[in-house]
Amino acid sequence: MKFKKPVLLVSTIHLLFFIPFLYKGYISSDWDSYAIIGSAKIYIQEGIYIPSRPPGFPLSELLSIVAIRFSELISIEFEKILLIIQFIFLMLSNILIFKLLSLKNRNSQTLYFLIMFSPIYIISGLTVIDYIPGLFFGFLGILLIFNTKKYKNIYVISLLFAFSIGFRLSNIIFLIALTFYLILVKKDQRSSFIVVSATGVFSLIIYGTAYWSLWSNTLSTIYSSNISELLCIFNLTNTDHDPISRLGRFVLKQASYLSVLGSLLFLANIRKIKNIQFFENIIFMVIFILFQISFLRLPTEEGHMLPAFIAAIIIISNNNVDLSFGKILFVIVLLSNFINLNFYDVNETDSATEIYFNSEIKPGLLVEDYNLRIERGQNKQFHYQNSIDTLNKAWKNGCPN
Repeated sequence: MKFKKPVLLVSTIHLLFFIPFLYKGYISSDWDSYAIIGSAKIYIQEGIYIPSRPPGFPLSELLSIVAIRFSELISIEFEKILLIIQFIFLMLSNILIFKLLSLKNRNSQTLYFLIMFSPIYIISGLTVIDYIPGLFFGFLGILLIFNTKKYKNIYVISLLFAFSIGFRLSNIIFLIALTFYLILVKKDQRSSFIVVSATGVFSLIIYGTAYWSLWSNTLSTIYSSNISELLCIFNLTNTDHDPISRLGRFVLKQASYLSVLGSLLFLANIRKIKNIQFFENIIFMVIFILFQISFLRLPTEEGHMLPAFIAAIIIISNNNVDLSFGKILFVIVLLSNFINLNFYDVNETDSATEIYFNSEIKPGLLVEDYNLRIERGQNKQFHYQNSIDTLNKAWKNGCPN
């Protein structure tokens, strides 16, 4: 593969960001990352699969199990192994996104930089979490379909989608998007049937193996009358967010990608986006819409929206939008990693019920993540054990929904 200068530039800067994170060896500021390690440690210690959170993230948890076991052989902290793996996925995603943006528009460098230096993209790429690996396999399957003759590589694409789904179940949206494309644009029902069936089989192997362990070792003693009760694991609609608060969080968290100021600049120029060809962009339109709907269901972690953000930028790139404001926007987005010009505050970060409007300068999102990661990482052993205890307690009486 021929590496383009923008990719090399971006990846070099990402490496500079990565070095202090790797040096400290702290996996995340996100409690979900500690839950993943807790799930892996439970499996290693007891041979029992307990999902880090419903509905289970088997490939992410499996990766942690392998890293912990491998670290015992080479005497390197497993956290650093996981961070290196995560960084490799980030580098691969950098190349992949460049290729996707270049499919129809060879002059998409500014848009590429917007994605690459968005704080949420960088933080997700430097965190032991499933966002980047999941979207990498999903978008790689999408890229291959554009370079695939009829039926060629269709099973490879299906396997890639299954890997994506294995990291995050919500990534089934990539499969749905491709199905729309094959049926409505290509009029190719046969390929659609093959990719849906093959992805289903591969995904069933991944989740079936994990769920069987969960059922046989844990849930069967509670739901012994009917194995169909295992479907409780998919009950993800529970939330203490009322509709207004949920909608408010949904809107505010969109701004994290471009910063509040950058988002306002983008919205002020959105009128320049005209004549978007729906069918030519149907894959990315479906990805954008469905991931946004998925996030609206539970608007907590901004990383859930990463595929939607990338899809939106690709749609803009494919339609050769006037980006006279793009360079200014890029500078704002880049600076938001280090300096955050904030216009509001909330009473609680991921489950806010109140918002207060005020202007102040805070550390940027990347700096904030680094500081919080150090704060939590200094007590990492406590947090790992706490995750183990919490997961065992949560699943003791059935699905924790």
